[in-house]
Amino acid sequence: GCCTTASQSSRKEMGNKLPNPRGFRSKSREGSRRNSEANSPTPPAPRMDPPPGMDSNEVTTLWHLFNTIAVNGVISRTAFAEQCDFLNSQMMERAFVAFDGDRDGVIGFEEFLVGMNFLNSKAPPSIKIPFLFRAYDWDGDGALSRADITAMLGANALENGLVLTEAQVAEVVRYTFEDLNPRDPESISYAEFERMVEAKPRLVSPSAINASKSFGKILVLGATLGGGGGGTAQAGQGS
Repeated sequence: GCCTTASQSSRKEMGNKLPNPRGFRSKSREGSRRNSEANSPTPPAPRMDPPPGMDSNEVTTLWHLFNTIAVNGVISRTAFAEQCDFLNSQMMERAFVAFDGDRDGVIGFEEFLVGMNFLNSKAPPSIKIPFLFRAYDWDGDGALSRADITAMLGANALENGLVLTEAQVAEVVRYTFEDLNPRDPESISYAEFERMVEAKPRLVSPSAINASKSFGKILVLGATLGGGGGGTAQAGQGS
């Protein structure tokens, strides 16, 4: 098909034009800090109402999973990357930003719950839409510009081994804007994105960011823990 006939040079050129993600922390330092806490007992799970689509057993399971990855109560970029199987750093960065709801550079437990709920087939779209919007909002300005969507489509294509020309990506972006017809012809607001997803629910499936494959290590860890979290993990794998 058209996606497989473009040259390798076009693929390389597109990859070079994507925004560079922020740098990762030192793996050796991160690893030594995590090892120093390996024998520390897991603190009790926080008292909280389960988010929509989860039950209290799943929250407890994910709390234990979170604490196998976190250092000092948060997950860094490096620790997150070690648990994922993304093929390129751009998609890994977009996934991290989507998890990191307050953009403070680390993932807390409540943010981790939201991210894992994106992989959960039982979670409603109202939980998944903000997560996916953050992934697409490349520059973090609260709106999806043509450049944001172009960058995300290019990164997603590279992640999935697709070779797309700039013209092909531009055509997808043009169609998206024409189909949605946003108030601002150059950007899509959150409310407009929400309406688009309501009309096309498949947009918030885990496959939208290749999650079932790329979060493989996290899903396997979740499935091996007791307390019902395996259901959430299996939901992600089956998407």
